[in-house]
Parts: sequence; structure tokens; C-alpha cells
Amino acid sequence: MIIRPRCKSNYILIPNALLNDKRLSADTRAMLALLFSKPKGWQLRPRPLRKLLSREGEAEVGWTRLRRMFSEATAAGYMARSWKQQHEQNGTWGKYEYFVGMPDDVLRAVQKENVELAPQSCGARQDQPRAENDFTNHKERTSKKTELINESPSSPRIQTLRRDQREPSIEAGERSVQRRPERPEVVQQRVAVRLGSGDAETGWLLFGALSPSHRDQLTAMERQGRLGDAEVVDARSAAILAQTSGRGGRL
Repeated sequence: MIIRPRCKSNYILIPNALLNDKRLSADTRAMLALLFSKPKGWQLRPRPLRKLLSREGEAEVGWTRLRRMFSEATAAGYMARSWKQQHEQNGTWGKYEYFVGMPDDVLRAVQKENVELAPQSCGARQDQPRAENDFTNHKERTSKKTELINESPSSPRIQTLRRDQREPSIEAGERSVQRRPERPEVVQQRVAVRLGSGDAETGWLLFGALSPSHRDQLTAMERQGRLGDAEVVDARSAAILAQTSGRGGRL
């Protein structure tokens, strides 16, 4: 049984559409509900927000988790952030401007303020879920593998496959030369272009804001052809949040 509280003061109205939005994880919905409870002039700062989202007496919410929540909220349209950081008259770096609200309200506010937003590939996780695509591909690969397993080891096709794997192909009397792997900088250039939504200069700035291990992971995934749009969105959000957290100036 649900017992709804009857509040006459100190309460807010939260649309059911937000609380039931299955594009968002439970902690992202809770973060947005918390932000909705703040007054209109309240300034969002990632570092203090980590503390607000944490349970009293326990460690603060980690940056990785916060990046993921920001990425989900931005992709769904509940959050937007200015691309440029404000510059104070005394020469110091100021704050970024965040917009938080229902998607239509955020869009109107951004248009009214005429703010250039940080690049985001919204909608990358919509349409078919990744799990569904992954399952389909897995079934296709499994069926092909099963055909080979069911064949006799002495069958002509299996013998041909084994011979091809054992000996390099010979054409025009010369052994074929294996293709050399791409240099890391060539692969990273492609990653940077994708991070910058086509702008390589912006992409390299975002790529450089990531941790070395994260850069190596993206490079390896791009080299193997496994870097999808969802990973690019997450990496872009991680880079932007890393800049926000102090690498590009104070919050």
C-alpha cells in the first residue's frame, strides 16, 4: 500500500514522466529529483554535488558514477551545459552554466539565453537497445561456429581452413606480406574526430583531458572496430567533466 504524504509547505512537484523514464538509471532519476528541489538561482557544481548525493558518513559518489549520470541526463535532454567557461574580469576562470529541467524547458531556456552547448551525441542509446543488437550478433556468430564444429575434422573445408591458417597465401610466386597495424597516432586521430563530432581540434582537447588508461582503451577499441557511439558519448562526457573538475580551471 502506498501512503502519499500530504504536504502544505516545503515540497516540490516532480513530473511522473521523469520518475518513470526508463532511459535513466535509478540514481540518475534521484539526482535530477534532488536538483529539481533546489531554488531557481541555485548553481550546480559537480564537486559539491558529489557530496549532496552521498550517504552521510560514507565516501562521496565517485567521478565515474557522476559522469555516467550526467551522460544519461544529457542524452535524455534533462541537462545541458555551456561549452565555454566564463572568464572573470580579474583574469580568473569562472563557472560553467548548467541547465537542468524537463527536456522542453531546458531547450527553451537554452534558446532564450542563446548559449553554445557542449557537444553531445544525444539519442545514441535510443532506438534498439545495445543488448538486443549484441544478442543478435552473438547468435549469428554462434551459428557459423556451430557449423564448423559439427563438421568432421577430415572434411575438405576443415582441411582447407587449417592449411590456410598454417601457410601464407602465395600469389605470382611471392609470399604475401601481412598488413602492418596502424600507428597509434593514426587511430587516435579518428577517435579525436569522433569525440569532437567532426572537429579534430576540439576532439584532441577532449581526448587529452581523459586519463592515460582511458585513452589507451579508446585507442584499442577503435583499432579493433569495437568503439561504438555509446562509448564515444561516455568518453566525451568524461572528458568534459574532467575539465570541469579542475583541469581547465576551477569550478
